Amino acid sequence: MPVIDVTDMIKSGMGGGSITPDMTQSAGISTPQQSLGMQPTSMRVGGMTFSTDKALAQQNKDIGVQDTKRKIYKKDLETFLAIDDVLQEARGEGLGRFKAGAKMSFEGFKQDSPLGMAVASHDAAKKRLRVQLVRAAGDVGNINIVEQKAAEMLISDKWDAKGTAKIKRAYLEQIGKAIDNNDANLVKETISSFMKTPEFNKSLPSFKSETEAEKANLPKGSIILINGKKATVN
Repeated sequence: MPVIDVTDMIKSGMGGGSITPDMTQSAGISTPQQSLGMQPTSMRVGGMTFSTDKALAQQNKDIGVQDTKRKIYKKDLETFLAIDDVLQEARGEGLGRFKAGAKMSFEGFKQDSPLGMAVASHDAAKKRLRVQLVRAAGDVGNINIVEQKAAEMLISDKWDAKGTAKIKRAYLEQIGKAIDNNDANLVKETISSFMKTPEFNKSLPSFKSETEAEKANLPKGSIILINGKKATVN
């Protein structure tokens, strides 16, 4: 096990408080691990050896978990978009979206056609993607509960108009890139940008009064419209 001796650093007055591997770097001490971009696994202070193996193991474990989450989200996103391609062809515009949505719901119930099977798969893929999206975006961007709800609304639905779904898909893909690149700022900026669009407002439950909204018993953190103004369920 490679060892770094920092005793002389302490005697010369360097460091003062706790001793960390970073202090050896500032002193110009190099080890084979550091030359390869690795952190030292132990250090010696006053003849005593302190191991950093446990901390490094936990650090590597955390990085591995985050990488796995990002890979799972990316795979789920690609699967969802592939299925959503089929629904996008069947979606309508304006009031026609309701007719198209009703047809897709019926086809999804029967599941005896390519569209019906796609709708059934779409519902399952959407639920899975919603969970992965919030987890991955939360890990990378540390998003709050309101942003989590907004992120969920990025996932296109069979009741969306063709144009609305297209915009949602673009934002969803942008979130995917941000998560893949571990870009916290881009995650939050993308969600914030979507929250300012008409498509976001169209996805919100709308109520005429607070009393009516309370009766809906929506989950805490849900974003709603009360007389056309945004509000959050507390």
